[in-house]
Amino acid sequence: MKKFLILFVVLFSLLTLSASPRFGYSFSPVGEMATDKDSFFGIGSSLLVDFTGEKRLGVFEAEAVLSFETPFFEAVRLTVSTPILSTLNHPFDFLFTNKVLWTPTLRLGTEYRREGDWDLLLGFSLLSFQDTKFDYEFFSPYALYSPNTNEWGYGVYVLRCRAYIGEVK
Repeated sequence: MKKFLILFVVLFSLLTLSASPRFGYSFSPVGEMATDKDSFFGIGSSLLVDFTGEKRLGVFEAEAVLSFETPFFEAVRLTVSTPILSTLNHPFDFLFTNKVLWTPTLRLGTEYRREGDWDLLLGFSLLSFQDTKFDYEFFSPYALYSPNTNEWGYGVYVLRCRAYIGEVK
């Protein structure tokens, strides 16, 4: 796990050398089920850093997840996400009044649960859309792998809205 965190910090550092950052935030309902941990439904709140402008090729995100039951703290996640495709001509035009990009997104990261375990996270959002200042994701599943117990879990973001602060350079 330490190797993954070191790689995450190195990638983050390399991106900061050549670009000016743009920051953002998000709020999203999320549900998670892991075989060796308690399942929950809660709210995720995150801070974003993006160095690639409207391309959003490497969005770094630090997220805190809170449940509706005590104890409220559930998890902290560190992820990096990137679109694997970006097109203006897509079959989902009817969902938005303005033109948005369809950007299926891949997410990699790690999660720390309150039980004290670090898990690896892999997510894919097929219904991901991008505007100049916002990203919208609908029903974004992710898988969790616990190297300590060799077990898998899963979760889903019901709706993710990410807002970016500042102008694109």
